[in-house]
Amino acid sequence: MLEMEMVSRIANIVIPPSAVALSSSRKLHPALGPPIELPNDYLEFLQVFGTGCFSDSRFKLCVLNITHRPSISFTAETLFSAARDYGHHILGQTYEAYPSAPGILPWGCDDQGLSLNWLVDGPPGTWKTVVGRIDYVVYDYGMAQLIHNCVSGSIPFYSDGIFGPDIAFTSC
Repeated sequence: MLEMEMVSRIANIVIPPSAVALSSSRKLHPALGPPIELPNDYLEFLQVFGTGCFSDSRFKLCVLNITHRPSISFTAETLFSAARDYGHHILGQTYEAYPSAPGILPWGCDDQGLSLNWLVDGPPGTWKTVVGRIDYVVYDYGMAQLIHNCVSGSIPFYSDGIFGPDIAFTSC
């Protein structure tokens, strides 16, 4: 599948952890909102990498497992709470957090204040990926493609570059 191919491309750049806590759920955990089926590339990513952060000497980009109740220090509950507190400006429109439809559904963050989200609108395989704080940049592809482009240096979120050669993935 295309989703697994993209996750494999990420694993060719950054070594995944040797052991991953697998989740059998394919839906958003009810503690975070009404259960909704999540995109396949995200679920494939969790099977290979699990929950954790890509980091180097300058940046950290974290992917949260929103299929189960969060238990890490910066929890998905915190990210979801922040998403619910603000309107999100995307392509000249303001969106509320999921379960509003269309709405913003967070799946990750970085250490610079950026939130990594989906714009939930239609079937999960068609959700756009949006990155930002209040004003967002929209990417017409899924989560795994966004992560691949970040770790391969194709998307500079930051004014002074992207990850360096010392990038690694750490489970949490």
